[in-house]
Amino acid sequence: MPEKSKKLFPTVTVILAVALAAGALLLFRGGEEPGPATESSFHGPAQGAGAPAGNATTAENPEDLSPLRGASRPQEDAVVTLAFVDALTDFLVQRYHPAEGATRSTSSATVKALNQRFGRGLDGLAHQDADEGAARTEILNYALASGMIGKLYGLYADWFMEALVQRAVEAPTDLTLAGGRQERRALTRAEIADLLRLNAPRVETLAGTFRAVATHPELAKDLERYLDSARKAATANDRFQEIVSRETPPEKELRKAGDRLKKAIAAREQIRADILDRLRASCQGRCEEDGDSLYTVQWCARRLAGHPERTDALAAAADVLDDLAARFRAKAAELESAAPSNS
Repeated sequence: MPEKSKKLFPTVTVILAVALAAGALLLFRGGEEPGPATESSFHGPAQGAGAPAGNATTAENPEDLSPLRGASRPQEDAVVTLAFVDALTDFLVQRYHPAEGATRSTSSATVKALNQRFGRGLDGLAHQDADEGAARTEILNYALASGMIGKLYGLYADWFMEALVQRAVEAPTDLTLAGGRQERRALTRAEIADLLRLNAPRVETLAGTFRAVATHPELAKDLERYLDSARKAATANDRFQEIVSRETPPEKELRKAGDRLKKAIAAREQIRADILDRLRASCQGRCEEDGDSLYTVQWCARRLAGHPERTDALAAAADVLDDLAARFRAKAAELESAAPSNS
């Protein structure tokens, strides 16, 4: 792809495994609820370096994690670049909220938050078309091509796991603690392990939703029925509110509008319940929460429209996400087992 077509980003060498798993399939949601893009705040080792090098001991976080390093720097993909990987790494760390007092740690790295962060920015993704919508389509066609998800994940996964730890322990972050207090510091070894354990089940449930739609693509059509029923309910509600707002609402007209609204809502909720029941049966207990499931199915429906062959890409994404969750748990255990005896 011509160099002049690429967006300009800082030279970066920190990588991902959430990139294709959560990124290439999630960030292009057709512009739903987009948020402003921001450049990455962390920059890894210089170009041409191997694994992340140097002593991971800083004044703010004196923990030596050098024994955990071992991944080789991958060759950068022409479209999904290292800058994209870096931004996703930042996203995961910045959305972690460490425990504070009796308040347990949380992560706000949700599907919707990921979309809001990357939905329009296309950070670190090279494209030829200057038009935002056309560029998104161009990148989607690339990422959802046969075999591409597995290829990109295989390219970046090992390095991302090492880079995520390095970024978390070396780069101070503006943290919002679980209790609400603000701190600027790097994460501790225990907090990085906690971050990974918190996100592992979320990644697995997302895999369950992708796999359900890949196995039962008719769910995408059911979702279109749900969206249509939701529009009808909204129209009925607008009509009802318009009548109610009158100084002297006609009783008969008000009653009819109320009945139409009740029926529209009941129809919408029945379709919604049917979709969720089918999803739960397909996910076998590994589904996202209801709202997140519908959000993901809606994305899948848009991606499958006119491209039924993309069910293979959804199935590949599910496999990648399952592997990523396993890597998160393995890295968390590695961090914990490598802790100094006096820590």
